[in-house]
Formats: sequence, structure tokens, C-alpha cells
Amino acid sequence: MATSQDYQSPKRKSYPTMSQPPIKRFMRKTKRVGDCLVWIGYLNPKNGYANFNPTTRHVAWGMAAHRWIYEQKHGLIPAGMFVLHKCDNPACVSIDHLYLGTHADNMKDRTRRGRSARGETNGCARLTETAVIEIRWLSSQGSSGRAIAQQFGVALYTVQKIINRKTWRHV
Repeated sequence: MATSQDYQSPKRKSYPTMSQPPIKRFMRKTKRVGDCLVWIGYLNPKNGYANFNPTTRHVAWGMAAHRWIYEQKHGLIPAGMFVLHKCDNPACVSIDHLYLGTHADNMKDRTRRGRSARGETNGCARLTETAVIEIRWLSSQGSSGRAIAQQFGVALYTVQKIINRKTWRHV
């Protein structure tokens, strides 16, 4: 006859780190790289930011690690405020590299560092920089906006904005 010992479940992986304080678990997932304290745990594949959950091992239910560590040092982040990186490294969680800013500050910072999606890097772009240069050249040669728009498969308004440098100003 089979006993309960015959039906023992395989040993489950234990998570001893859950008994440790969150700050200790947090620090175990970091590594000093130059001036940055880089997160070596889970990184969001879409944006490269670190995720950390102080209460469970499920990082998907956690929060941005740089926001969590900022709150540990400075208290709750006021509503509408962002925690920005001085070092421009989304995986960095060094408290010395983090500061509070508004959405507008974040957008200015993004633009200043050249990370704005503009031109061909914009996911909605239907034209290339070469096409934009050609549109401006055709316009300077006297081609009508309608003919140019039809040639490139875009709206007349799009061509007008390109010619008047309301869009694609960087080209």
C-alpha cells in the first residue's frame, strides 16, 4: 500500500529573500557601474525602466524602482510629479541621480537629450527625410501642393506644413 511518503511533492523553490526587508532585496538587485547604481533585476522591455515590488516577488505588480527608492529617501511623490534621471539611464536607481520634475520638465529633458520621436523615428511617419527634401525642392520649382501631395500619397495640408516648416523643421 502506498504511503504519504510515496506521494511527496517535489521540493518547491523557496524565496528566502521575502523574509528580508524590502530595501535589502532592492539593493541585491543593483550593481555599481561608474556613477550609476544600475538595476540588474527585471527591466521593462518597452522602456528599459526597472520594476520592483516591495511586498512580493511579482515584479509585474510592482512599481518603477527609481520611484520606489526616491520615496524611501524623500517620502511620497506629490501627485502629478515625475522622478527624473540626471544621468539619462532608465535602469539607474542611484538616489543621487534622481530629482522631481513636472511632465513639462520631463518632455523638455527628453527633447534636450534627443530622445523625442521626430521625423522618421515617429511611429506615425509616412515620409522619409529624403521625401521631405524632395517635397520642398518640388515646391521651389513651382509644382503645386496638390500634385506633390498626390505624388507622395499624403494630404495637401501635410505638404503645406512641410513647405512652411511647421513640421519636419529639423530637415
